[in-house]
Amino acid sequence: MPFSYTELMRLIILVFSPIFILLNAAIAQPSSADKRSKLQGNPPITIKGKVIDSETGQGLEFATVSIFTKNEDLIQGGGLTEAGGLFSFTCSEKEIYAVVEFISYESKTIDPIEIPVGNRMIDLGEILLSPDAVQLDDVEIVAERSETTFSLDKKVFTVGKDLANRGGNAEDVLNNVPSLDVDIEGNISLRGSQGVRVLIDGRPSSLVGVNDGSGLRSLPSNLIDKIEVITNPSARYDAEGMAGIINIVLKKNTGGGFNGSIDVSGGIPTNAGLSANLNYRKNNLNWFVNYGINYRTGPGGGNTIQDRLTDDGSGNNLERQVTIQNRDMSRGGLSNSIRFGADYYLSDKDQITGSFNYKYSDNDNLADLLFQDYSDALGSFDFEPLWQNKDESQFFDFGNFNNAISDELLLLTTFRRDDERETESALQYDLNYAKEFSSREHKLNASVSYRDRIETETNIFTENQTSFNAEDVSLDQRGDVREDYTTLELQLDYIQPLGKDHKWEAGLKGSLRDIRTSYLVEQADENGFYSPLPGLNNAFNYDEDVFAAYGIYGNRINNISFQAGLRSEYSIINTILVSSEDVPENKRDFLNLFPSGHVSYHLNETDALQISYSRRIRRPRFWDLNPFFTFQDSRNFFSGNPNLNPQFTDSYEIGSIKYWEGVSLSSSFFYRRTAGSIQRLITVDNTSFS
Repeated sequence: MPFSYTELMRLIILVFSPIFILLNAAIAQPSSADKRSKLQGNPPITIKGKVIDSETGQGLEFATVSIFTKNEDLIQGGGLTEAGGLFSFTCSEKEIYAVVEFISYESKTIDPIEIPVGNRMIDLGEILLSPDAVQLDDVEIVAERSETTFSLDKKVFTVGKDLANRGGNAEDVLNNVPSLDVDIEGNISLRGSQGVRVLIDGRPSSLVGVNDGSGLRSLPSNLIDKIEVITNPSARYDAEGMAGIINIVLKKNTGGGFNGSIDVSGGIPTNAGLSANLNYRKNNLNWFVNYGINYRTGPGGGNTIQDRLTDDGSGNNLERQVTIQNRDMSRGGLSNSIRFGADYYLSDKDQITGSFNYKYSDNDNLADLLFQDYSDALGSFDFEPLWQNKDESQFFDFGNFNNAISDELLLLTTFRRDDERETESALQYDLNYAKEFSSREHKLNASVSYRDRIETETNIFTENQTSFNAEDVSLDQRGDVREDYTTLELQLDYIQPLGKDHKWEAGLKGSLRDIRTSYLVEQADENGFYSPLPGLNNAFNYDEDVFAAYGIYGNRINNISFQAGLRSEYSIINTILVSSEDVPENKRDFLNLFPSGHVSYHLNETDALQISYSRRIRRPRFWDLNPFFTFQDSRNFFSGNPNLNPQFTDSYEIGSIKYWEGVSLSSSFFYRRTAGSIQRLITVDNTSFS
């Protein structure tokens, strides 16, 4: 482990000590009303009662009761009614009055409130509120449509109940968001670029998997409230994610009493799902639970061509070799996800939220590969006419190729099947504390999150080779991959407004992540006994610790809003090759600064122009650093580079938003410059398949 128990405790104390100080101060500090009572020698007064609907006779929960002084009209106490409309508050003034309010009801003022001599308990009894008698025109609700809104540093896509987003999962929702795309493998691209960072409720989550897009199929769309697309993230967010950040905000009802919804869906290709959202709130406690189950299958496929010349090393005996590869595949299975937790309101300004996420998926994936190898040593076949726009798109005419080429040039046909069973289970525990001070904009948030994820892949490979100049060959192979991920994150954010449009914020974050992988490929001999293939039996450990601090300053002057921030991240990455004796451990560390800036010019209340800049990082992942070969088939191997350095991107963007009645138009121009780019290189060995 890259961090000891002592170091972990120090980190927790460092991040959460401001919270404990604030809580201690809040508990030790008496209220202003209590202080005045002590100075005047009077104990506090308790006022209770019940707020009732005058027509139905039912208690009104969450009605507002405010206690004011008569002399200065200053609020001295009050709050929200509980279940059944009951309330009980304390205050200290003798000459007081009360105002009772509830949305869509006429407010009521109780003045004066007489305080009997020698009695510090006042019962106002039943307070009747009448519905506000306002005649409304008939309203016809056709549908709840999805819509996009814009803020200084992000675009927010609210998920409505329109048909495009019903009956699917998170992948389907993202495919309906402008500028986003998800392919059949679950890879997400933003404006055509991958390297997108995916968050759930503002934090990394086991619901989407380590590779960000891999778990989106198990998240039903009915659990999603909105999607936030952040193309140029501010210093508030992690610097990881070259193309930007996508934040998926889940639904969490907080209405009083019992609330819920259940959705059933189906579609073609095979897609069936069930999701439920439930919550129950009473007094200061709100319980919530989200559950989704989904079964789906997805077809896919493609083809590739390799066209190369080989020789004997001296430039003689040139031979043209062409390999055509066709791939058909299907992926799918059953997935479940459940999320439950509770909000506990310590006061109107303090809230603690605890939640638990669990995801389990079981997928059966099948892939068929067909290789056709052609050799033209005499140059009797002209391949050039089969290339379409070769200088531009490198597109090959597969349809005419099979009709035009002679069977005599076909040397080897290989059919390979990969039957994969993939299971994944993930747990996540979150604890969050939120405190509001004098206003909703002045707040403190602290959170701790722990994630544990296990993924296993079991592969059965069968291969048959048919050759025109050799005996047929059959292979039986099997593969086993296990990946264990654990992540601990601690975060503290503080926002302080300095005026109406004037604020600054700061924060700290620590992220400790461990990944353990084991990889094994075996092949059966003629007697059916399996033994490991050379170079395909290894174990690799990846440890990544990132410690960050940031600060942001924002203001608005007339029609111009601006925000500037700076984030510092210190990264420690350590890789261990468990089964290697050569350089078994490789430890590296980086200290980097990430500035960001956003400027908006408001043409009017809705239309605006914006210029933004941010600096991003892509740290090499564990597969990028693993020097061992991974195995898809006998012709394709992948190996990482343990000496890779991070790549950095400077991102610039100019955008605009224009609203008309019922229509909005957004446009943007962006430029990204990447230094030290991490790329995959494909090399072809000179081994002839003939």
